[in-house]
Amino acid sequence: IPRYSVSRQEQNKRRDANGVLPILAIQFEYRGQPYIARIQPARIEEPDGTTRDYYPSASEELVEDALRKLALRQNQGFFEKEKYRSGVAFSLYELREELSARGHTRSYQQIIQSLTILQRSHIELRVGEGRGEGFLAANYLPTLSAVSRKRLVEDPGARWIAQFHPLVTQSIDQVTYRQFNYEVMMSLPTQLARWLHK
Repeated sequence: IPRYSVSRQEQNKRRDANGVLPILAIQFEYRGQPYIARIQPARIEEPDGTTRDYYPSASEELVEDALRKLALRQNQGFFEKEKYRSGVAFSLYELREELSARGHTRSYQQIIQSLTILQRSHIELRVGEGRGEGFLAANYLPTLSAVSRKRLVEDPGARWIAQFHPLVTQSIDQVTYRQFNYEVMMSLPTQLARWLHK
């Protein structure tokens, strides 16, 4: 699914004077079946008080990949079959260290912005457009629980919780995920190279 296909530079070109981006519709094909991904951007309040829309892009993809890696650590990932959800408990420090160790250093502010974009961006996947065959709609991270700024300043190791997209949960439940070399993927210099590796 081309979920992270619009770069920040391209987003800047597409924004109107008020910082608004339109809902993005991307057609793609999987195993001969046509699909449409409709992505609603996240609206973020900037430090100067203005608002600006963002589609999830390469930075958010790296953060999501790192979150899934952190979920593999003992006592950090969770899978609840009865509620059909999965996710990870983490600290910003752990997430920042994981990204930094893989050559993708981000500031705490950049990581928080990426997490916010992932939580506020909505993706709807449609199959059989016009024939009503079906769709699935959810935010990239349906739930994100954060600690307060005061607590974060006092303890950078304070825990956050991110719930993964329902398709990730389904893949875990049905053991349909594909394994790939995470270290090699994270070492690749471009988003396209990482996508091809995956």
